[in-house]
Amino acid sequence: MESITVEISLRTFFETPTIGDLGERIVTLNWVQQSSQVAQDNLSDLYEEEEL
Repeated sequence: MESITVEISLRTFFETPTIGDLGERIVTLNWVQQSSQVAQDNLSDLYEEEEL
């Protein structure tokens, strides 16, 4: 079993009509979070290369 950590607002939690919809929202938030981290890592790599 895999676990992930995402933050959602209470409003989103209670406004999501089904567990399936909430699961989709969590998966989407996790994807965005991971994509953002990859983009930041890539930018850091570019910055380090230019600094040399």
